Amino acid sequence: MKKVLQVFFVFLFFSCKSFRYDDHMIAFDYLNPENKEVRLSGDFDEIEFINGDKIYISCGYFRDWEVYPRSLKIIIVLKKKYAFQSYGSVTSSEYGTIPLTTVNNNQRNREMEDIRYIMSLAEIDMVERKNRILKDTIEIKLGEMSFRYVPRPLLRN
Repeated sequence: MKKVLQVFFVFLFFSCKSFRYDDHMIAFDYLNPENKEVRLSGDFDEIEFINGDKIYISCGYFRDWEVYPRSLKIIIVLKKKYAFQSYGSVTSSEYGTIPLTTVNNNQRNREMEDIRYIMSLAEIDMVERKNRILKDTIEIKLGEMSFRYVPRPLLRN
């Protein structure tokens, strides 16, 4: 009986999706249907945008972040001329529209701006929150352009 229980728990561990994620931080991966050139630049995906310009996107859930604990955080860095805060939006398939939190000048390049969208999930039960995050798709839209992100598993196939 003991052996059967051990096998059952091992099977449960590898088959249960939520065990493949550490909810301390759940990073999101860019779905790249158009095979755009994407490079990693620190915590950001550097994606070919318009006329050789680049857009930098960082997307994730942070349980223990000091400023906004248990929050979805999306940071977008791009040139000011695109007026993202006027024409862009960030939406979660599980939580709806994610609110614009801050817009700042980029410290390294004054032509660029850091745009932060943050949504607190602190009021949602821990188990429900994690399950919904793992089913989530974040969509970042600017006009007709769309950038979609999904949770990244710790154990990749």
